[in-house]
Amino acid sequence: MYSNNRIFKNINYYQIDKNNILCSYNVILDRIKISSGFFKKLDENEAHFMLAHEEGHKRDRPLFLFFILVNFSFILSFIICLFLSFFIYIDIELLLTLLLFTLISFFLLICFYRYSEYRADIYAARLVDYAYFISALKKFKKENYSILVKILVLITHPCPEKRIKHIKNMIDRYKMGSFQ
Repeated sequence: MYSNNRIFKNINYYQIDKNNILCSYNVILDRIKISSGFFKKLDENEAHFMLAHEEGHKRDRPLFLFFILVNFSFILSFIICLFLSFFIYIDIELLLTLLLFTLISFFLLICFYRYSEYRADIYAARLVDYAYFISALKKFKKENYSILVKILVLITHPCPEKRIKHIKNMIDRYKMGSFQ
């Protein structure tokens, strides 16, 4: 464990036994999941930035829950109508409309997740030097980016290079007085 536990003082987290670097916010449980590899492979400042990033996601929790609920309702509606179509007549237009809204809501949810990643990066950059973000993100990418993980993570997360570029641009804007 780190010599200075200030980064864990007010954070509701639980640890899992995995050797890779993992730190993620669980919107349903309102807790941060941290792997044992997180403690082994990141220095204290990098860990502080990663945790500040996850804390940034907590600010968006009500919106996350709303988007999840909307997606769930569309998917459930589509499944129920599809199931009922075996027993009663349901217009194909209704099924196609529900499928379309399900796909649109899923796309909006993915867009929101990606936007939320940028917001959490900015939140953490206000608390911790962004140089630690860059080094932590590079370590995370090196450790975790197998083909499957890359596909799954890139659906909801911008690629590390885009996140680094975005945070550098925001820091430059901040130095010019327009950081928001």
